Amino acid sequence: MTPIQFNALAKKAKDTAKKINHTVEQNLFIRIAPTGTATWYAKAKQNNKTLNKCLGNYPAVSVAMARQAKKEWIKTISVIPDISANASYTVREAFNDWYDKKKLVARSFEYMKLRVERHILPIFGDIQLKDLTAYALITAWKPLEDKGQVETLRKLCDYVKDMAIFVQNTGRLEDMHDLTHIKVNYPRKQAEHLAAVTPKELPELFYALECKPRVYGVVWNAMLTQFYTLSRPGEIAEMKWDWIDFDNEVIRFPAEIMKTGRVHEVPMSKQLKILLQSMPQVYDYVFVSDHTKHKGEPINRESVRLMFSKAGLGGIQTAHGIRSIGATWLAEQGYREDVAEMCLAHSSDNQVRKAYQRSDFLEKRRPLMQDWCDYVDQCRAEAHEKIRKELTKQS
Repeated sequence: MTPIQFNALAKKAKDTAKKINHTVEQNLFIRIAPTGTATWYAKAKQNNKTLNKCLGNYPAVSVAMARQAKKEWIKTISVIPDISANASYTVREAFNDWYDKKKLVARSFEYMKLRVERHILPIFGDIQLKDLTAYALITAWKPLEDKGQVETLRKLCDYVKDMAIFVQNTGRLEDMHDLTHIKVNYPRKQAEHLAAVTPKELPELFYALECKPRVYGVVWNAMLTQFYTLSRPGEIAEMKWDWIDFDNEVIRFPAEIMKTGRVHEVPMSKQLKILLQSMPQVYDYVFVSDHTKHKGEPINRESVRLMFSKAGLGGIQTAHGIRSIGATWLAEQGYREDVAEMCLAHSSDNQVRKAYQRSDFLEKRRPLMQDWCDYVDQCRAEAHEKIRKELTKQS
């Protein structure tokens, strides 16, 4: 920690009148009081209890001295059992230990766990982790490779790598095969644009959907909300009622669910407000699965895509492609690029612009999003009119 970093943290503590904990490395942090006093602490877990050890004050105790003191203290306590001395430590046990840590921070923990339980544990779960090799994994995953499921394989490689690093870092097993470079065996395919119609073709898209028997239910409302917000499928699927502020007409998506890692506020159009207020607020999630075994749980993030597919639009329109339609329409209307980009919750690649541009343009985005939602409803009206004319001809 440099003097500049310390001064910045000390100023923050003084301004907020609160103690600040700043992590320097794993199991080592410094606590800075509003008075400017800074104290080093080491921490560790023992018998499911968190232990903190005072190591002295900064700058009398430097960063290097604090690190050394932490190492020496951790050696004196039994932080974790010496599993490496145990004759048995299976792949299943390793993943279970890893799960306990990962589920606290993973955004898609259930999907991750499902992939591991489907493609790793049935084959390797009961063998010793020290005997698991990269070659064995690659051989077992050959059927997935033959099916072209490269992205699934790359995710599995990430899980194995992360688990292996966790096991070695925590001393659970030191002597094991290198499992950290399997991913190079599965290079990513060249990026393809997600299927989406053009803004001019949007009436035909709604026509194709409206011609089908309306069995979509909650998924239909999720699709309309995606159109009205231009949010990502996963953000809509996991949307909660307490994110919605009807009084101020805004939806606040929390940072942990956003790809950009920052809170994103979506202005609420007239159409979106009417739609959401017409829905029952029974559970925490806005769009709840209608399967009884998933009572109260959100719909799958793939639900809207599957709805398009069942309507015969597979390969023509995807759920994520809704954002592409909106982005194209906003560009065609000549709206300011930076405001339009914020409507899509895009993060600027320009580091200088990112540092100085901290406005989310909420009020400037309101008229843009209202214009866009009006256009969406105009396209829906055109689809309805086309269906009405066809029914009139038939009668």
